[in-house]
Amino acid sequence: MVELFRATEFVTRAALADSNPNTDKYNQSSWAILYGALADSLGLGPDNFQLVYPNIAWTWPVESLGYIGPAAYDAMSTIPQYSAIGKYTSTGERFNDQYLAFLNVIDPDTSDPVLRGKINKAANDLTDATNRYDRTVQQAKAAYNGLVPSGEPSFTVWLGTIEGRGWQSKIDGDFGAVKSAQNVYTSLVGQTNTPNLTEALDAFENEDFWAKLNDPSLSAMPKVPSYSTSSGASDWRDRMERGELPGGAVSMSNSDQAYDFKKSWAGASTSVGNWFWRVQVSGKWERIDMFASDANLSASITFKGVETIGIQASGWYKGVSNLADGPYKRGYSRDTTAVFGRDGFLPMQKTGMMVAAGMSFDISVDKSTFNAFSESFQAATSLGIGPFTFSAEGGHEANNWEASASGSSFSGDSSSTQPQIFGWTVNVLN
Repeated sequence: MVELFRATEFVTRAALADSNPNTDKYNQSSWAILYGALADSLGLGPDNFQLVYPNIAWTWPVESLGYIGPAAYDAMSTIPQYSAIGKYTSTGERFNDQYLAFLNVIDPDTSDPVLRGKINKAANDLTDATNRYDRTVQQAKAAYNGLVPSGEPSFTVWLGTIEGRGWQSKIDGDFGAVKSAQNVYTSLVGQTNTPNLTEALDAFENEDFWAKLNDPSLSAMPKVPSYSTSSGASDWRDRMERGELPGGAVSMSNSDQAYDFKKSWAGASTSVGNWFWRVQVSGKWERIDMFASDANLSASITFKGVETIGIQASGWYKGVSNLADGPYKRGYSRDTTAVFGRDGFLPMQKTGMMVAAGMSFDISVDKSTFNAFSESFQAATSLGIGPFTFSAEGGHEANNWEASASGSSFSGDSSSTQPQIFGWTVNVLN
């Protein structure tokens, strides 16, 4: 959970965010139209809003002090892709890991050659321990990706399963070596004239700001830096059912202008590797190509509850502004070797998550599209629009799924009241 420097994945991730999968296959323009519509309709600023796919079920409660759920930890700690629309993966880099990597490339200030020698040796020992730990974690992630292509359960939850449990003791053992090496390094830095760095390292290592994973099957795992949200999923859903939360709606049509992603916080084009229009029939998801090609299509999504929930890192995080100008160790600098921004190993921090529930859809199409899709609609058990999934558990009639008598529209409610995370707010660091 600690490492000095690991930039490769971020460079790769930035490149992937700008790669261009088959445009027809993934309906890129529809994603771009929806992004702009959400930003306009729900007040989500393109200066900090990332639309996420696939949606993430928000199920975790507010935990007791000193505990965090594994799925919550995965969702709150992973750094998003550097893209206005990004794919969520629970195996992504941890913000807390990369924040500590940033602290560890700040050069401690000392004129004492003996102390400098001790610091250099401690830094090398820390790098060696971190590399061993990192290899173990990467091997565990590779095993997870091979066994869990769907991404459910999330990576840390999976570590508590029969398939993943064997990695727990390996990760814990390697992490113990990293923690010991980090303690030695931090103690030596405390003897230098670098007050902001000393304060930040001391705060990071203060286990009052760490939490135990709240899952008995993860008992062998070490504590993790803690994060929190202002509300738990069940409490939020109860408030929605009582009408205490703001609702909302978003509308789009195929004739709308696609959003120019160069105006977003990511400052570049984006691409998405997930079908925009899709339907589930007999347990299998299928693309709805006719929706993408219907020039007259328009759609609206209504939310009974939709809100941005803040994500807060605990006291281990002291920010980066006091140390952003360094001084950096040889080979690193704020400007020439990417620490922050698009190609940096500490590009951004999640500050919130956009959640929605109690959803309904209404899709208007031309007559030929209606006739071509009607049979699939009648057999459908779920329908997908961008990151949003509408289920019809209990049948169409129970959920008001209707194909209009006029032959021009499809509409319905989602049977699920489980809140879905469909986006993040981010703070781009620089």
